[in-house]
Amino acid sequence: MKKIIPALFLLVLPLSFAAEESKRLSAEVLWQLQRVGKPMVSPDGDQVVVPVTTYPEDGEDANSRLWLLSVDGDIAQQPLTAQQGSASDPVFSPDGSRLAFIRKMDEEDIPQVYVMPMRGPGEAVKLTDVPTGVSAIKWAGEHIYFVSNVWPTISFDEMKAKIEPHEESKLSAQVWNAMPYSHWDSWVAEDRQNHLYRIPDTGGDVEALTLPIGIQLMRADVDASDYDVSPDGATLAFVADGGDGGVYPDEDIFVSKIGSGKAKNVTEDNSAPDDLPKFSPDGRSLAFSRQRIAGFYADQVKLMIHDLKSGKRRMVHESWDRSAAGLAWAPDSKGLYGAIDDEGTRRVYYLPLNGDAPAAITDETDHGQLSIAKEGTIIAQNQSAVYPVRVVKIEKDRGTVRRLDTFNDEILDEVSVGTYESVTYAGADGDPIQMWVHYPPGFDPDKEYPLFLLIHGGPHGAVTDTFHYRWNAQTFASWGYVTAWPNFHGSTGFGQAFADSINPDWASNPYADVIAAAEW
Repeated sequence: MKKIIPALFLLVLPLSFAAEESKRLSAEVLWQLQRVGKPMVSPDGDQVVVPVTTYPEDGEDANSRLWLLSVDGDIAQQPLTAQQGSASDPVFSPDGSRLAFIRKMDEEDIPQVYVMPMRGPGEAVKLTDVPTGVSAIKWAGEHIYFVSNVWPTISFDEMKAKIEPHEESKLSAQVWNAMPYSHWDSWVAEDRQNHLYRIPDTGGDVEALTLPIGIQLMRADVDASDYDVSPDGATLAFVADGGDGGVYPDEDIFVSKIGSGKAKNVTEDNSAPDDLPKFSPDGRSLAFSRQRIAGFYADQVKLMIHDLKSGKRRMVHESWDRSAAGLAWAPDSKGLYGAIDDEGTRRVYYLPLNGDAPAAITDETDHGQLSIAKEGTIIAQNQSAVYPVRVVKIEKDRGTVRRLDTFNDEILDEVSVGTYESVTYAGADGDPIQMWVHYPPGFDPDKEYPLFLLIHGGPHGAVTDTFHYRWNAQTFASWGYVTAWPNFHGSTGFGQAFADSINPDWASNPYADVIAAAEW
């Protein structure tokens, strides 16, 4: 290995670079790239709809459009929604004939549910008029489900009258009497709650589902993974705080027969988080994720199966030394697929329920955001350190992938990108440490280069083979640096003992690993 001159992480400035400015993966190029969201495959496996977000050069708000892709490649990708406004969260009707999505027509508009035909011409029709807006939509049976952040003691009409003066108020001070008061960079309004609703898929009255039960969804960061609806549309499963209202919530799974006015906490025996409820396609089981150490976010996540008839629960693959994440049921209800953090790469695994071990389907580059058709077609996001998110079809029997889109190709065809590799070196206590090393375009192994060391946050977590729009290793490499990004002690995806190895001392081993990375 040729000598690499180290440089301080926070004090690095771009070096002169032989390639033209327009040929580098600069920050400006990153902002020009279209950001491909979670794909949604039709029930018959023939079509895929995906939201794609762009950021205008004038600094205006981001804009998202829905695009239609063909699984067999017999049609070119085409936009489904106009550039005006923003469209997101596509979901197909159970028969695939229609598509529901969330739309905001302009910056001042409130997001609502729209429905459009997929097997013939026709315009999108606005389905809801909820004053507090909608999010996290799903389509089950003859209803479309959604979450809204409401004032729980007043009607929608009263909320509508309350919103305008509330938004125009010049008063910025806020008062809280209970936790939580914020989530990352957003305040959590103490007098509002997240509740689940549904509306007939042809329009009509909005029906409150969790409000009559008297249980709100989690106070912050609720999305479509926080609830599910059984295939027959009769039962809900949702995540709510089953604790005593302390500083840290106890995320539990509640199950409710729609219209019963009550719900049962099926995970009250566990004080750590239980999340991501998913009904099996045959309607017999409820899968969910479980951690077993309260207050420790990097505790390994296990797959649980709850039998809806008997009420019995079992942990699947308890000895498997990986976290079960990004889960989606197989159509035959005999297992689930997952996007698994696995030694520096997010791989698709099949997790059978018959006692067999989990099996990796993909190998190199990151895969995630799985969507599976009723006949078994697997659609996913795919990305690597040298290209942004793409939409792919995964051939589960061969582990091969086929790309379905061409987003960003025109821009990236004009950009020179370097190379990268995964290496392993001896870190603290001589333990093997995996690290991603990136080289600038035109890298010459006979020359010396300065070193740019990246250090991932957490400290529990991992940097996988991913394309980041903020901490982009290839952008740093394009300035003329060799860029190194180690998964030091405490990183996830290398077994729970490795993640636990920095508790309670978060500093010593990771520091030694980073210094050893520079020496390597």
